Amino acid sequence: MHTKPAKLLFPALTLAFAFASTNASATLLNASSGGTFTINFDRDAFANMLGGSASGIAGIFNDRFYNAAESDYTTQSGGALLAGRDNVESDSTNLIHTLTGTSVNSVQATSRHAQATSADFAIDSDSGSFAGTGQLGMLGVQAIGIGATALAGPYAGGGMVYGDYSLKYNSASAYWSLQNNIFFPMEAYALADLALVFTDANNWQLTGNLLLSADNASMLFGTEGANVGTFKLSVGSISAVPVPAAVWMMGSGLLGLLGIARRQAAV
Repeated sequence: MHTKPAKLLFPALTLAFAFASTNASATLLNASSGGTFTINFDRDAFANMLGGSASGIAGIFNDRFYNAAESDYTTQSGGALLAGRDNVESDSTNLIHTLTGTSVNSVQATSRHAQATSADFAIDSDSGSFAGTGQLGMLGVQAIGIGATALAGPYAGGGMVYGDYSLKYNSASAYWSLQNNIFFPMEAYALADLALVFTDANNWQLTGNLLLSADNASMLFGTEGANVGTFKLSVGSISAVPVPAAVWMMGSGLLGLLGIARRQAAV
């Protein structure tokens, strides 16, 4: 069920800004203070794949999530994590991946390819697509199960694992992608509808949706570009909540109308 990776092209992404502080200004954001990448998958979106149904037999389902400690890349092989599945559906939300530092142990278990966060990783908070450089590594592995659907055939009851993710910016198509690295490298999801809040370069949060990549859609009999969940990338400490650009526009419009009303009342 594996396919050769192919280039994924997405239309322009919807972006929104919100600042945690009035003193915040455009800057290059980094991940030197560490953080997490939390995924909330849409259960029904995956259940409908591979000929499955959200109300019947799920085609694809979250079986088990191994956090950074449980999926220790120096001792837990890809095969061991795959064999450790329970073959029972579990909650597919709040899957917390831990960001890596600028180095990882070069001695890794079989089929594991944990990635370090590159020293040049950065996100431009002032660019239209939050352009960036380098890569962001993370730890944590998800095991998915395959339901007994007609399309599943001999794969019914089996499973796959995704993890050892790295986040990279595709400068040619101007979008961030989440790449699977356990067993083999494959672009798994594209990040879209991004919203950013930050106080400074070391304290920020990026949120948005996850879109199914061409390669992943081919493996799971899904639809390329389908919205399959949300993510929250948190670095350092941040408490502000992203506000969509439309809200800022509406707010400024209301203030303008109030100003007009006051002037008319004064005449």
